[in-house]
Amino acid sequence: MKRMRREILGILLFFLVLFTLVSLLSYSPHDPSINNAAPAGRIHNLFGAMGAHTAGLLIGLFGLGSFWIPLILLLSCIHFFNNRPRIRIVLTASGGLLLMVATGALLALKSNQYILFGHAYSSGGMIGIPLKTFLSTYSGKTGGTLILLVVWLVGFVLSTGFSLVAFGVRTWSAFRYFRETVVTIYCGWRERRARSRKRAEKIQKAGKEKKKKIRIKTPAPEDPVKPARPKQEVFDFMRSARGFQLPSVSFLEDPLLRIPSTSKESLKAKSRLLEKKLEDFGVRGQVVAVTPGPVITTFEYEPAAGIKINKIVSLSDDLA
Repeated sequence: MKRMRREILGILLFFLVLFTLVSLLSYSPHDPSINNAAPAGRIHNLFGAMGAHTAGLLIGLFGLGSFWIPLILLLSCIHFFNNRPRIRIVLTASGGLLLMVATGALLALKSNQYILFGHAYSSGGMIGIPLKTFLSTYSGKTGGTLILLVVWLVGFVLSTGFSLVAFGVRTWSAFRYFRETVVTIYCGWRERRARSRKRAEKIQKAGKEKKKKIRIKTPAPEDPVKPARPKQEVFDFMRSARGFQLPSVSFLEDPLLRIPSTSKESLKAKSRLLEKKLEDFGVRGQVVAVTPGPVITTFEYEPAAGIKINKIVSLSDDLA
């Protein structure tokens, strides 16, 4: 039963939101209301005579500030459905009242009437306009404006639960994040531009170097000289009257004295060196014979017992 009653009250609150919003939006000063004793005729308000009287009453009392009423009712409906404490609904209604009065008085500082949706709306109604006149008379226009702004902020905080301190902290954090992002993007752009400029300078420098002509001095062509044909040397045996004769043995030259390139001591030293190098690689043995030649000297090597020939062959590059 309690749940059903809560749902019915919530539906009624939501209906009031729609009723006040549509009535205010379709308000016409020509409709019959508490402020206008018009004869019975065509009513412009979408909710008929009930909507016309309601909108006329609200506009007459609060002026344009009455447009806060649908929003305040919507917030109260949300608190009611979320089972918020009753004090929250009371604070929302109290703040909404301050918002309506302060909004109408602030708008009345500029003009007592505004044209909206093709109709004339009172700026502050019977509450906002006199309040504006009172504050302007006793505190001046600037002072009255500041007082009304303070009242408006208090009403806004009470009705919406909005925290100015939290908003300031979040705004500052967002500003710092935006500033750091802009600085990061700018620094990255500067670095890319510097790299692009250096790359362009390198390309331009390389292009200039390519344009330089390389001159190579070529020697002047020499006059071709025809090689002289060798002349045949004439020997005595070629002048014989008896015709061709074989040359004598004295025509040959004596052979040059050949000095042996290797001595016995040198071959022994090379043999000992070969044996020592093989021992460094773990191969034991001895050179048993040496055969010197004009180009290659052959060393006959006899490995010790247990030494494989393949091990000696694999060391040929190291020995060389």
